[in-house]
Amino acid sequence: MSETPMTHRRVSTFSSLSNRNYRWFWFGIISAFGGSQIQSLARGWLVYDMTKSPLVLGLVSAMWGIPMLTVSLFGGTLADRISKRKLILVAESINTLISIIVALLILSHRITVWQLMAASLLGGIVVSFNVPARQALVPELARRNELLNAIALNSAAYTLTWIIGPALAGILISVIGVGAVYLITVGSYLIAILSMWKIRISGGSKGEFKRSLWSGARDGIAYVRDNPIIMGLLTQQIIVCLFALPYVFLLPVFAADILKVGPDGLGWLNAMVGIGALMGALSVASVSNPRRKGLAMIVLAIFLGLILSLFAFSGLYYLSLLLLLGVGFGNQSYTTLNNTLLQTNSAPEMRGRVMSLNLAIWGMTPLGVLPIGAVAGVVGAPLAVGISAMLMVAATLILTVWRPQLRRL
Repeated sequence: MSETPMTHRRVSTFSSLSNRNYRWFWFGIISAFGGSQIQSLARGWLVYDMTKSPLVLGLVSAMWGIPMLTVSLFGGTLADRISKRKLILVAESINTLISIIVALLILSHRITVWQLMAASLLGGIVVSFNVPARQALVPELARRNELLNAIALNSAAYTLTWIIGPALAGILISVIGVGAVYLITVGSYLIAILSMWKIRISGGSKGEFKRSLWSGARDGIAYVRDNPIIMGLLTQQIIVCLFALPYVFLLPVFAADILKVGPDGLGWLNAMVGIGALMGALSVASVSNPRRKGLAMIVLAIFLGLILSLFAFSGLYYLSLLLLLGVGFGNQSYTTLNNTLLQTNSAPEMRGRVMSLNLAIWGMTPLGVLPIGAVAGVVGAPLAVGISAMLMVAATLILTVWRPQLRRL
């Protein structure tokens, strides 16, 4: 449980950081996922430098994403059975060991693409256990009236690493090389481990160990299937991940062929999404526990679809930058509310499994690129993204009618 009992004091933007346990947890997120972002860019650079093959680069990236679809539910099941803090400590320790091995292979000039694929796969498996445990741990650390604030600050931390990590990695690679960069990520994972050690919470998850992880995973699926609110929230997440988020993968097309701004312009397009996401996370963190979170989530999902469709047909670089700021804001604000509602409406003994299914849905995002990419090849990227965005709006409205409980949350 949280070290501080629930209070009714006014929630400010950084309220949760006054909680010692949550503060260490938040620092751990920045360190762990900052290292992960740096390592992801370094790995991609190294793979392409070794092979000059976009296909191989895609395969290495896919190795990291596949476990999210196939393993994360087992990670959530384990998080519901044992101490989430201990599970995170083990996960970060394995991350550290993987990074040390890869760094030594790079520095000794013995690294191969197959080794990088294996490391990427193992890293994806670790994430599939780490992230559900981290997300499910937040309600045990944050004060109840500050849960929305804590989840929003989590989102802000992830977004900060997303903005700063790749930029820092690019500078470090050019100055000290990929092998030394991997050693820096070892340090970041060690800091994350130290941060988790500093957390003091009583008790822990207790589960039924007579049953297999597979049985526990099936229980989680059955729980979601029989709970219309959780099912509705996850369905909304599927809608966003399949119809809205794949636009990110087509941004190079917009930069090169539509806006004609080159790689520097592409960098700014991505940066505006990140800045908007940070603004969205901090804005939600500043809101003092609104009562109609479900309605706000639906409105933000619709806003995301509408502003994404405007971006699709903009054709003007500076207007596109402004619209992508709105896209990042809408997506992060929606995601924070959806995440909060999933956690507050899940039974504590099922929270890890629910959040693991949420992670698996995020892993589906690249699947949405296939149909949008195919349509873009026929009618062009703007029309493909615009159609997809409006389909998201339509699907959200249909879901709102089908699951009226969502707008009453």
